[in-house]
Amino acid sequence: MTAPVLMQDSEGESARMSFVMPSKYKSISDLPTPLSDKVKLIEVPAYTAISLRYTGNFKKETLDKKEKELLDILAGKGIKVVGRPMRAGYDPPFSPPYMKRSEVIAKIDIDAVQALHLLNGE
Repeated sequence: MTAPVLMQDSEGESARMSFVMPSKYKSISDLPTPLSDKVKLIEVPAYTAISLRYTGNFKKETLDKKEKELLDILAGKGIKVVGRPMRAGYDPPFSPPYMKRSEVIAKIDIDAVQALHLLNGE
């Protein structure tokens, strides 16, 4: 398993792909310089998110189904989502689909403790 590759669709833009850097890099200045000007290094502030894990490829129908499932769960618990959900893949493209770990991730507007209480019906 690798660090996740995150993908997010943007309204009116092409999809955005992000790579999570290993913890050995303590700051953005420690990262290697990209070889292409299409690659941008940005530091993303910490946020709280909830994910739904599943097995399989990034097929559109599967992604749509899992995204809807996660959003329905969160809406049912009164948890507000911030922005559009992301997709995360952890395994190389050549891995068999039944062995691929994938997630749909939604940023939320409350902290993790509050979210756990709501998800547990407390």
